[in-house]
Amino acid sequence: NFLGYLGVESYLIAPLIYVSSVNLIIVLFNMVPAFPLDGGRVLRALIWHFQGSLQKATKVTSSMGNIFGYLLIFLGLYIVFNGNVLNGIWFVFIGWFIKQLSESSYQNTIMTDLFTKIKVSTFMSKNVISVGAHLSIEALVENYFYKYKYTSFPVIETDRVIGIVTVENIKTLNRDEWDRTIVRNIITPINNDLIVYPEDNVSSAIKKIFQNGIGRVLVMDGETLTGIVSRTDILNYIRIHSQLEE
Repeated sequence: NFLGYLGVESYLIAPLIYVSSVNLIIVLFNMVPAFPLDGGRVLRALIWHFQGSLQKATKVTSSMGNIFGYLLIFLGLYIVFNGNVLNGIWFVFIGWFIKQLSESSYQNTIMTDLFTKIKVSTFMSKNVISVGAHLSIEALVENYFYKYKYTSFPVIETDRVIGIVTVENIKTLNRDEWDRTIVRNIITPINNDLIVYPEDNVSSAIKKIFQNGIGRVLVMDGETLTGIVSRTDILNYIRIHSQLEE
């Protein structure tokens, strides 16, 4: 054969042929036009180019990935029932993995595409409840946290937002300090991770929500507080959108 003609020792030929065969199988497997395999990504790019819709392209190729995953699962079960249990289980596992990955990739694409198009101004909760900077912690707990059942509130001083007060801020105090401590003394001061603007997209709000550890961001128009976007708002939107798109 060709390797022998090149003078490769005979004891090296078998391993080289085996490695080459394995690599060829991997390449062919990866080029199956089913997302998220490489072939599926190429097909998605082509559909996106000609149809102009990333969401549609991802839906088509993810559906093909789902079908391919089921085929591998059924093939694995067939192999198991024919006595080759170990290889059959591997096929089932790979098929299940591809199926799960194709479904999650489609959902992630939808959410990313959706949240890069939606502006914070159309997504935020308006009519924000804020608290005064010189309110006592005792009054804050009784008149705001227990009454409205939110875990944080923006803090206002002389018509300007100076920060956010959270349950975690209050937990830094002893109970007997509540009546003689004012809100201003325990707030998380306003910073870039707490602020988004009405024309920002929701993706930027999501990023800051997970960065700041508070679970919400304030929507500011200049120095005016116009709304809030919370982790709960986003999760509820995703849940409703998923149900309506089923």
